Amino acid sequence: MGEGKTYTLIERLKKQNEYYQVNGKRFLVCVPRITEQERIQKSVDCSIPLKGYKIENIKKLIREGRNICCTHSLFDMFDDEIFALFDEGSIKY
Repeated sequence: MGEGKTYTLIERLKKQNEYYQVNGKRFLVCVPRITEQERIQKSVDCSIPLKGYKIENIKKLIREGRNICCTHSLFDMFDDEIFALFDEGSIKY
């Protein structure tokens, strides 16, 4: 713990976000804890799914082409519709 993994990820996302914006790509980052998710959101332009209907909210964020940060537990709940949105969407993740 405390080895700089999240810091390194944040720095990399800051650099790559400029590239992604120009080339029409977005990122989806999955982290183990909500505290890391919130830390990334404060440092980088990304959305986190709202409490409550997180699966439906993440589908909306994908359709809108947002940069997204979620937890591993939410990623484990992704269904076929979410993966289809990634495959068929006009914006690549």
